[in-house]
Amino acid sequence: MSAVIPSPLRIEGRGGRRDVAAVEPHGFPAEALEHLGSAVPIRSGGVPLLLQRAAPDRAPALHPSGRPVDETHRIEVGPEAITVRAASDEGAFRALTTIGQLAREGSLPYGVVEDGPRFGWRGLCLDVARHPLPLPDLRRIVEILASLKLNVLHLHLTDDQGWRLPVPSRPELARVGGEMSMSGTGGFAYTTPEYAEFERWARDRHVWIVPEIDLPGHVGALIAAYPHLAAGSGVPGEYASRLHLDPRSEGVYELLGDVIDAVRQLHGTPYLHLGGDEAFGMDDADYATVLQRVVDLAAARGARPIAWQEAARAGAGIDVLQVWRDLERRGLETDPEVRRRLGLIAAADLDELTRRGHEDVARMSAEGRRAILSPALTAYLDRPYDDPAVEREGLAGAGLPIWRPGTVRDSFDFDVDDVVPGLDPRCIGGVEAALWTETIRDADTAERMLLPRLAGVAQRAWEHEPESWAAHADRLRDLRPYWDARGFSYFKAERVFGGGLDSPTPVRGG
Repeated sequence: MSAVIPSPLRIEGRGGRRDVAAVEPHGFPAEALEHLGSAVPIRSGGVPLLLQRAAPDRAPALHPSGRPVDETHRIEVGPEAITVRAASDEGAFRALTTIGQLAREGSLPYGVVEDGPRFGWRGLCLDVARHPLPLPDLRRIVEILASLKLNVLHLHLTDDQGWRLPVPSRPELARVGGEMSMSGTGGFAYTTPEYAEFERWARDRHVWIVPEIDLPGHVGALIAAYPHLAAGSGVPGEYASRLHLDPRSEGVYELLGDVIDAVRQLHGTPYLHLGGDEAFGMDDADYATVLQRVVDLAAARGARPIAWQEAARAGAGIDVLQVWRDLERRGLETDPEVRRRLGLIAAADLDELTRRGHEDVARMSAEGRRAILSPALTAYLDRPYDDPAVEREGLAGAGLPIWRPGTVRDSFDFDVDDVVPGLDPRCIGGVEAALWTETIRDADTAERMLLPRLAGVAQRAWEHEPESWAAHADRLRDLRPYWDARGFSYFKAERVFGGGLDSPTPVRGG
């Protein structure tokens, strides 16, 4: 069963295989069958596929639905039927994902699979603010996430370069901020009906859209629409702007109340990501003032705030924080000219950011805050590829140049429990990869920056015992025909699929 990613918790083989030209399901939700039908034909007279409900057994505390969900499931392949036991619709959906991956060649091995994730929050943060992706392209990315048993698409909807969220009571946000992008042109905001339908569609596939409205920094697109709400210095739309929201303006909080109302109407999750990162030029007291006011606005509307790790220092009562800043400089480009060209802080100032990052993590551990892990040098998938196939695959220039290129293996070779030095492992509630789009303008490039690296992050977010790189690389190679059949774009890395330096065994089957 090496074709399954993430690898199952327990497999009991019983010898032989069952032909599965088609299945006839009983008891499964229609949306789950649509997902399965992309891999295995569904028709009357096929192999009986039965769903049996199980009593809840284990549900991680942090889940994007806002409640514990037991995703554990059991699959038994016998001579008469395929039987799935699951305590939830999401667990049944994960079981069908495994069946779809295994049955791609028309048969299933006899035996039992028992499985379930370590973490209830497993996802991808996708930046659609700098270069927007149309909703049909986002649907493809949701399908990729679902195929890897990931359940969160954290959409970075606003930034200095663009505003994508529809807010009917504040049309200037879409009219002005929506027309912006990293390229200066070609932006847009999603429409309310289309976005709402997409959100429901994704949720039917057990991928929750978690919205991020970044503040009080990274607000250039908002300031372009409402310049009287600005403080700090800079020009709306510039990269790494020093603009921020004016903490003393009541107009700021009136607008943000309207934004949160729109967020709540469009999303099934109670979670709202407030950003909180890189509020350059803003002192700690003003930063804390804005975050506390916005947390109060969100709580009054039934939202549960999340923020990037810097919010730990604000004392705003945000219980879930996302760790992104690596606490060492390994793999980070510190060339002064590169940083000047991108408008970033000087390399020497990184030492201060690192020091404060250590303080943030120590504070999170001491206070028992729940952590979502997205350490940049491991989980950021906008890092350029280090692989001989980059030129051939047309990915030269894809990836932010502050990151030194990394291999596919680099996004797999980490231990969740110690990838963030100083963080108490008991605080860890989930794992997210991230794809920032400064250099990524289309869905095909985005998918190839994600795959095959996202599979490594998905494995670490799911597994209970660490898998070896050799075993994971075998699974990647075995999964290629499944990705081809699904029409997913992926980077054909020579060091994985071509028997190169990072590949412990020759390629099998293409």
